[in-house]
Amino acid sequence: MLALASTLAPAAVPTFIGQNLAGSQLDVDSSALPPDSNGTIGPNHFVEFINGRFSVYNKTNGTRVKTLTDAAFWGALGITLPTNYDLTDPRLVYDPTVQRWFAVEIDFDASGAQNTNRFLLAVSATSDPTGLWRGVAFLSDPGGSLFADFPGLGVDADGVYLSGDYYNGSSQAVRPVLVSLPKADLLANPPSAARRKFFSNLTYAANGVILQPAVCVDGSASGAVLAVSDLGNDFAPHTTLKGLFITNATTAAPALTPVQTLTVPAYTIPINPPQPGNLTTLDDGDTRFSAATRVVNGVLYAVHNVEVNTRAALRWYRVNATNFNVIESGTITDPVLDLFYPSIAANATGTIVIG
Repeated sequence: MLALASTLAPAAVPTFIGQNLAGSQLDVDSSALPPDSNGTIGPNHFVEFINGRFSVYNKTNGTRVKTLTDAAFWGALGITLPTNYDLTDPRLVYDPTVQRWFAVEIDFDASGAQNTNRFLLAVSATSDPTGLWRGVAFLSDPGGSLFADFPGLGVDADGVYLSGDYYNGSSQAVRPVLVSLPKADLLANPPSAARRKFFSNLTYAANGVILQPAVCVDGSASGAVLAVSDLGNDFAPHTTLKGLFITNATTAAPALTPVQTLTVPAYTIPINPPQPGNLTTLDDGDTRFSAATRVVNGVLYAVHNVEVNTRAALRWYRVNATNFNVIESGTITDPVLDLFYPSIAANATGTIVIG
C-alpha cells in the first residue's frame, strides 16, 4: 500500500473565482484606446492602473474605494505634466516584503512637437494604496533626444528596474534601455532616483527585444531580465530568447552580466484574429513578453503570444532564474478560440495561473 501510494499523482489543486468586480468603463472612466490594462493584488486591495485612470478596489467585496485620473494621481505626488503632454503605459507591482506598491508610467508630447519623455515612478508610503504615495520623474533618455516606449517594471530585494525601447524623431525603434535604481533609495522619504543607472548602449541583436525585468519578492533571485530575440514581424519561426542579470543593484554602480541565449521551441507571430461576423480583426500584438515575468523559488515564469494552426496561442516557460537554463515550456491553444495578451502568476506551492 505504501509503495502504491507513493506513485500516485498529487491531488489536483482546487480552483475557483474568489471575486468578480466591475472595472473602469470606456468613455466613463477613461477614453484612452488602448487602455493598456494593468493591475495587481495586495493584502486588502486590488489596484487597477490603466491609461487615464487609477482605481483601488476592496478585495473582499469588489467595491471601488478610490479613483482618480492618472494625471491627478501623479499631480498628487507633485509631478505635473508639461503643456500638451499626456500619459501612457502604466505598470504596477506590490512587494509584500516591504509592504509597498510600485508604479510606473511614461509621459509624452501628444502634439508630437517633442520626441523626449520621462519615466514617472511612484511608491506607496504604506501597504494601503488609498493612502499617501511619493514619486520621482526623470528623463528616459539622459541625452534628451530619444523617446522611451513600453516601459517594463521589475522589483526584487535589491533594486527596482525599468525598461523601455528608444525611438528617434522618425518613429524608428533604435535600441532597448534598462534603468536600475537601488530599492532602498525609493523607500526613503522623500524617495530618490539620484543613483539611477542607465544601460543605454544595448542592441536588439545582442540583448533581445522588449526587455522585461523580473518581479521577485521571495529573495530567490536578483536582477533577472528576459526578452524575445525577435518580435516575429517577419512571420518566420524563431527559436531563441535572451537573458541577462543586473548585478550590484544596491549600489550606484550596477552592472550587466553577459547575455545568454536560451534555445526554445519555435515561435511565430500570431495573425490578427477575426471577430464574429468577420467584420474586422483584433490586434493581438506580437511575440513580446507584454506582461510581467516573475521569479518564485528560483524559477522564472514567463508567457507570450505565438501562432498555432492560424490561431493566437500562449507559450509559457519555466526557466532557472540563476543560470537561464530552460526547465520546461508548453503551449496552450484552442481549436476555435484565439488566446492572446497573456499574463502569468505563480506561488511557492507550485500553483501557476495564466490569464
